[in-house]
Order: sequence, then structure tokens, then C-alpha cells
Amino acid sequence: MDMGFVGVGALPLKSGARTCASGRTRRSPMRMAQGGGDANKPFGMFGQMGKIMDAYKKAQEFTKETKIMQEELAATELEGTARDGLVKVVMTGNQVPLSVEVSEELLGEGSEAVSEACTEAFKEAHRISVAHMQTNLSNLTASFGLPANIGEGPGAPPAGPQ
Repeated sequence: MDMGFVGVGALPLKSGARTCASGRTRRSPMRMAQGGGDANKPFGMFGQMGKIMDAYKKAQEFTKETKIMQEELAATELEGTARDGLVKVVMTGNQVPLSVEVSEELLGEGSEAVSEACTEAFKEAHRISVAHMQTNLSNLTASFGLPANIGEGPGAPPAGPQ
């Protein structure tokens, strides 16, 4: 039995153990691949590779679903009104204005009244659109086990009326 010693006062190495130039025991590539011999990790780094691949697949699926959600938001029309429907603003689910309708009755009240009503209707349409988008995003993130408030960081549109 080969009982090599490394340094003064060192314990004997097991048979077949290798040492590097510094005198430390080297692990074989196979032993390292198996997680250093830990019985709880029979595949070591290769077991972790499966987790990494699963996370990568999940990220790809999330990206695909996000693109689908963006297309659906672009195709969704949401309406905001003001002055009991005298002004109507239609906006997409991703906050792109599509149309503004102003009634003849409101036009008779003058440009300032039209301007105020249009602004009010735009704000309402925007609020509805943002709320719709946030609900869709929350549902999407929840379906992937992510926090529902993931989109509420810096730069995210503020919730509630503007």
C-alpha cells in the first residue's frame, strides 16, 4: 500500500491520491465532476447543469409568452371618456392613441372646454390601458412563479390615476 506523506506532520494520503506541486491533494477530474465525492450530490456539477438548462428553457418560454402578450396588447382597444361621453379616446393596451372623438355639443362650448375634456379623456384612457397591461403582466409572471409586482420597479409607470 502506497502511503505517501506531504510536508512535515502531514497525514498519510490514501493509496492512489495525487498531489500537486504545492503539496496539496489533487482531485481527479471524475471526482470533481461528481461533486467532490459528496454522497448527497451524486452528479455534482452535472446535476446543476440540469437546473441551469431548466432555467434557460423557462426564460425562453417567458420571452415567447411576453412577445405574445405584447402583440395582444397592441391589438387591444381600450376607451376613456370625459364629460359624460362627449369626448372619447381609444388607446391600445400598450398606450398607443388610436382615435379621439369630440361631440358637436362639446365643440359649441369653445376650445378651452374641448382641450380640458380631451386631456381628461386621454388620462382616463391611459389609466385604463396601464391597468390592463399591469394585470396581464401580473398574470403572466404569476404563471411562471415570479412575483406579481415584477414590473413595479424604477421606470415603471405609476399605478392609479395620473
